[in-house]
Amino acid sequence: MSDYENLPKHAWINCREDWDDSFALGDVVIEDAHVLENAGERHRLNNEVVGKIPHGTKVSILGKEVIEHNGNQIIYFKVSDEILTGWINESFLAWNWSSFTFIGNIKPADVCKNLDIKLYRWGTNLLIRDNGIAVLTEGDPKQFEIINQAVLRFVNRIIHAQAPLTQISLQVEFANWVEVPLGGNENKFKSVGFTLSENTNTKNISDSDIQLAFSALSFMELSPYFDLALSDFHQALQYPEHALIFLSRSIESIENHFAILAKQNKNKGKEELMRELLNIDKNDVDYVTRRANASHRRHASKDASIEPLSNEELAECFHKTAKILSAFADFIKPASF
Repeated sequence: MSDYENLPKHAWINCREDWDDSFALGDVVIEDAHVLENAGERHRLNNEVVGKIPHGTKVSILGKEVIEHNGNQIIYFKVSDEILTGWINESFLAWNWSSFTFIGNIKPADVCKNLDIKLYRWGTNLLIRDNGIAVLTEGDPKQFEIINQAVLRFVNRIIHAQAPLTQISLQVEFANWVEVPLGGNENKFKSVGFTLSENTNTKNISDSDIQLAFSALSFMELSPYFDLALSDFHQALQYPEHALIFLSRSIESIENHFAILAKQNKNKGKEELMRELLNIDKNDVDYVTRRANASHRRHASKDASIEPLSNEELAECFHKTAKILSAFADFIKPASF
């Protein structure tokens, strides 16, 4: 019996990473895997990339080869998806495959009563109807914990990006999940800007709010500090008694994006560079940070005469922080947008 006859007949292209750092990049880290002309690393002489096969594609197994590299054995398989044939590293293959559906709800329900939207990104479908939410994805069942964490992160990032658009704090709770074994047009939007609604009486989330927040995922992949800043803004809405502290942390996260550049420029600190490169008014930053510092002192003080911030000033802090987030999103936006 030949080696080929001993091989599995089929596998699935698996682009899901399985180390902790990959969670910073979302659910499926890369959309497709390179297929090589010959077995072996891409950088080896006369080994060209003949194409790509998307995550989740079922492929036929045509051959196997073991390559010695730096004292290690690296396994390559020859695969075909009926269009493309070539060699691929074993790490990009899964021998079992399932489709997963995660089902839950969004709270508060009353602000989601008109939602009816479906979005797709990197092997993951997001469906929202009213306050019901479902996330459909695929992967190797052995990686269920990674898939579960990645789905939660995928949804939460959209919820965090939605917060500055509407000034409403949403919470997602998954109630159940379903696995179907052996299952086997990305939307792009041109811009994103976080400007609070002028109509403070608006209490509903729209499809366009979720769609625009969804488009911010590309920016989060470019800067983890943007991810952190949006998370802090969301928490400011969730915990209004501590809102100023979270808003100042949101601005500080953006400042940290410029920390390395500031080390190379001894004449300017990270805050000054942030303001200069984002074209932000110093007064906008100071307005939030001064009130956040006062909030720290107020919480630490036993002096009951210290006045809390007025609702008007707090709303202005949210507004100015959202402006800074919008400027940063514009600064880091991908060239394809």
